[in-house]
Amino acid sequence: MEYNDITERLQSFYRKRLIGAVVAIVIAAALKMLIPLKPFPFFTHNTVMIITATLSAVTAIALPILYRSYFVDRIKGRKRIGMDEFLSFEQNTISIALATPYLLALAILTGMNRVALMMITFFTLYAVYFFFPSAKKIGFEMKFFRLLPVQKKKKR
Repeated sequence: MEYNDITERLQSFYRKRLIGAVVAIVIAAALKMLIPLKPFPFFTHNTVMIITATLSAVTAIALPILYRSYFVDRIKGRKRIGMDEFLSFEQNTISIALATPYLLALAILTGMNRVALMMITFFTLYAVYFFFPSAKKIGFEMKFFRLLPVQKKKKR
C-alpha cells in the first residue's frame, strides 16, 4: 500500500463513520421536535447529563490519547511497523473519537440544558475536526512511525 492509498482508505473510513453519526444526530433532533420525551425513570436528568458530558470528553480527548500512548508503547523498540498495523491503529483512533457525535445525539434526545449541550457539541466538533485524516496529518504520522522516509532539510 502506498501513501495515497492509505490516505484515501482512511478518509473513506472516516466519512462512513461520520455519516452514521450525522444521521443519528438528525434523527435525534427530528424525534425531539416531533415527540417530546420524558426523563428516564431510572436516572435523574442531572445524572444522565453528567455521565454523557463526561463520556463525550473521554471519547473526544482522553481515550484517543491513551490509545495512542498504548500503541506507541506496544511498538517501542521496533525499527518499523507494518502498513496494516498502522492502518488498524488509525481506524481505531477514528472510531474512538467518532463515538462522540453519538453522545451528542443522546444529549439532544434527552433534552439536556444548554450548557451541557454546548459542551458536548464542542467536544463533538473537536473530535470531528481534529481526527480528520488529512494527507498532511497522515504523512506526518507515517514519518513518525517510520513508514515513510524523513527528508532532512538542506541548510542554506
